[in-house]
Amino acid sequence: MDIILIGHGRMGQAVEEEALLGGHHIVACFDTQQGKPFSRTAVLPQADVCIEFTIAEEAYNNCLTALEAGYPVVSGTTGWNEGVKKLQALSEQNGWSFFYAPNYSIGVNLLYSLNRHLANLLTHVNGYLPSIEERHHIFKKDAPSGTAIALANDLIDIDPSYTNWAPAPPAIEDNHIIPIVSVREGQIPGYHGVTFTSQVDRITIEHEAFSRKGLAQGVLLAADYATKHKGALDMKQMLDITE
Repeated sequence: MDIILIGHGRMGQAVEEEALLGGHHIVACFDTQQGKPFSRTAVLPQADVCIEFTIAEEAYNNCLTALEAGYPVVSGTTGWNEGVKKLQALSEQNGWSFFYAPNYSIGVNLLYSLNRHLANLLTHVNGYLPSIEERHHIFKKDAPSGTAIALANDLIDIDPSYTNWAPAPPAIEDNHIIPIVSVREGQIPGYHGVTFTSQVDRITIEHEAFSRKGLAQGVLLAADYATKHKGALDMKQMLDITE
């Protein structure tokens, strides 16, 4: 594939490295921090797909500009959920290709599936309360992570007794609120765990990334998928996860 990178931070660099190893071509790279923002006035080369990893404040305009220019877009920027929903709706209406995921790791998306399955099982069992922990490197700007929020939102969708999530410890102890613990230390690529605790035992499912390599590989699989499909695209569609 001929790829335009929008954002050349840690994830952008990881995607670039993995893309070149796979025989793909980076035809342009835009990054506000490097003095080359992506905009309607920029010279945009021919490319098969745009891959966007920037910051929440830039993501909506970046992705909209690329979609309006006719590119399929793969975005992994987190912290702009309302903007994502708008672009998903516009992509369905206009036949654009917009692939969004808060986490492109295949393993994390299997964790999502396990989380939903376990939550469904526990709706028939009383006494288990969920909590979520996520750990990342000190440079990650958003907290909780988009992945942790997605895990929490899946629990809320499945069990209506949960009304929201909150950073832990919450200001008010409430069994209807799912607490999320966020840790920022060292160079941790990413850890997510969901724990269901009762008075007599505990069930934990977790995923730990060893590097960004798995994320970058997932992004490139998504990019290939986006070149062949239209509309609002996600990892569940690509991996054919139907539950």
